[in-house]
Amino acid sequence: MKVFIDNEVPAFPVYDKNFDWSTFSKGPLPIFFDLFLYRNVSNRQFSNEFLNHKIVDSKGQEFIINGRKALPKWRCFIPGVKKSELKFIKTGMVYSVEEMKQVIVKNIKDNIEDENIKVDWVEKIIQSKTYEELFSGE
Repeated sequence: MKVFIDNEVPAFPVYDKNFDWSTFSKGPLPIFFDLFLYRNVSNRQFSNEFLNHKIVDSKGQEFIINGRKALPKWRCFIPGVKKSELKFIKTGMVYSVEEMKQVIVKNIKDNIEDENIKVDWVEKIIQSKTYEELFSGE
C-alpha cells in the first residue's frame, strides 16, 4: 500500500492518466488546465469521471483526485463559470517527460482512429521537451 504524502495542489496543466479515451470524440480532453470544473456534474458523474483518477502535473508529480469542494450554488445557473474545485492527494510518484510521452503516445495510437490526427499529434508529442509543451503545446 502506498502512503500518501500531503494535499498539495498540482502544477497545471495536468494529464489525466485514467482518462476514458472512448469519450474523446465527444469533447472531453485528458488535460486539466486548472483545478476547477466548469460544468455541472452529479455526484455519480463525478465519481465515474473524476474521483480517484491519477493525474500527473507539470512537474511530473502524480496526484489522485480525492474529492471536490462545492462552490456557491448560484454558479450552477451561469454557463462557463467555475462549478466546483477539485481536491487532490499527492502520491509521491514522479514521472519523467520521456515516461509521460510514452504513456500519451500509446494512448493516442490505441484510441484515436483518424490517422491524420494521430500522426500529427504523436509527432508533436515526440518533439516536446517539457511538461508544459507536452500538456499544452506551448
